[in-house]
Amino acid sequence: FMKSLFPMFQGAKIFKPGPGCSECLGGYLGRLPVYELLSVSPKISDLINRKVSQKDLGDAARENGMLTLAQETLIRVYSGHVDFNAVKGYILG
Repeated sequence: FMKSLFPMFQGAKIFKPGPGCSECLGGYLGRLPVYELLSVSPKISDLINRKVSQKDLGDAARENGMLTLAQETLIRVYSGHVDFNAVKGYILG
């Protein structure tokens, strides 16, 4: 299901719950930021100045290489840094 939504994960290993540890509450020690970053290229700047729709701006940003917050979150899940159970409500809605 997830791989069909995010083709970038074709061939990725299926995630599994983290083991947790005795030193941290809820199975995590420390925090890992997850963010969405829009680099303002000349094309993006022009679209902003022309006040295009949010959809058009988002499409252009993704064409320019931007990853969405959900994609960034899944990268951390698939890399083993975040347990899917901790973020599934956000990703699945």
